[in-house]
Amino acid sequence: MSMVEVIVVVVVVVVVVVVIEVVVVVVVVVVVVVAAAAVVVVVVVVVVVVV
Repeated sequence: MSMVEVIVVVVVVVVVVVVIEVVVVVVVVVVVVVAAAAVVVVVVVVVVVVV
């Protein structure tokens, strides 16, 4: 392989890894937000029912 091919492969791998990491972070954030929203809804329902 020539130097150019090696550089291209490295760049592609780095880009793919970064994209995967970004996707994972976004998924985690969405899950946390949904979980937080669910907790808030449950608390509100409990408070309304109890009060």
